Amino acid sequence: YQSIDDLKSSAHEGNPKIYDFECSAFDGKYVTGDIDEDYLLNVSSIRNDAMKETKNHVRENQASVLELHSHG
Repeated sequence: YQSIDDLKSSAHEGNPKIYDFECSAFDGKYVTGDIDEDYLLNVSSIRNDAMKETKNHVRENQASVLELHSHG
């Protein structure tokens, strides 16, 4: 593994016009400036498997109810 600084240095060595680039996936420093630990925890809680399963279950139940009422 290399450090972020080494990654940036190697990019600059390959292309001297490159001095810096967005690497939030590696260092957690997002260009928008508004991404913090709380935001990432919230996104994680929304996208976790248990939440997806809950949403899928609700959708299945809603589809069943709609099918029952649509044949009326």
